[in-house]
Amino acid sequence: RPDASLNLFDSVGEEAKRRGRAPVQTSNAAAQWQLLVQDPAGSLDVAVDQWRRRNLAISFGLLAILALSAVLIFSVARRAERLAKLQMEFVAGVSHELYTPVAVINSAAENLVDGVVENSEQMREYGGMIRDQGRRLEHLLDQVLSFAAGQFHGSDHSLHPVELAPIVAQSLDLSEPLLRDAGFVVEQEIGENLPLVAADPASVRICLENLFSNVMKYAESGGWVGIRARVSPGNSAEVEVIVEDKGSGIAPNELPSIFDPFYRTQSARDTQARGVGLGLYLVKRIMESMDGSITVSSELARGSRFVLHFPVATSAQKRRQEVA
Repeated sequence: RPDASLNLFDSVGEEAKRRGRAPVQTSNAAAQWQLLVQDPAGSLDVAVDQWRRRNLAISFGLLAILALSAVLIFSVARRAERLAKLQMEFVAGVSHELYTPVAVINSAAENLVDGVVENSEQMREYGGMIRDQGRRLEHLLDQVLSFAAGQFHGSDHSLHPVELAPIVAQSLDLSEPLLRDAGFVVEQEIGENLPLVAADPASVRICLENLFSNVMKYAESGGWVGIRARVSPGNSAEVEVIVEDKGSGIAPNELPSIFDPFYRTQSARDTQARGVGLGLYLVKRIMESMDGSITVSSELARGSRFVLHFPVATSAQKRRQEVA
């Protein structure tokens, strides 16, 4: 059934008549041409309906894209706002972290210059104060400079097969006096005959020093800290270095954010624990640049457990090391 029917001769005849011309007449009324026009969709109603559905689909698609764009803009704005807040907290934290040791060093220096120190015991006491605050300043500047270098120049580590056990032992030897002075009991368990891993020794030491520093800052004084090095139980192609404590722990809702730059947990802010929120961020960045990773598990009032995952060196890397 046609959707529309039109006699072309009648239509043309009426137009000719309107213009004052002779009407068009057929030569044989019984035998006329018939022109049939059909849309590929069939009925004109079907074609219009398909066209309408297609336009609706395009319109809803565009609306969905606009809605998604609005959500992304809102999310980026919230993230930028949060980052700006963290940066302000970082500036305040850096100012405080710089001011305190500088004030102590200046005070100790003035006392030394003014002759307040009367004997060797006081001299050692003031020397220890200056040494400790100098180390604190050095650690802070190392973190800030490492962060800046990573942001502007990226990470460039020389990876080659190394033994983790000596590096872990050396890092622990350097940090153990500070841990013991803070009242921590240190327990270590370094496995024997660990496979070589692809890593940069200096970067590994930085990671361990940051984790030890976190223990001293955020775990309860007089607590326990353990360090272990072993082949991963579930993956023989990986070596784990575990640093754990029995401190106050980290809230579950804060665990996903502790590796963000400038982030500090609520308990750290409440207790005004020293730090600027860069230590764990740098550890994560360094581990990823060495094709490794860091994971964390923690329970409130039971402590935290950080695990550094190092890939075992491949045969090709070992051969290159032997040749070198």
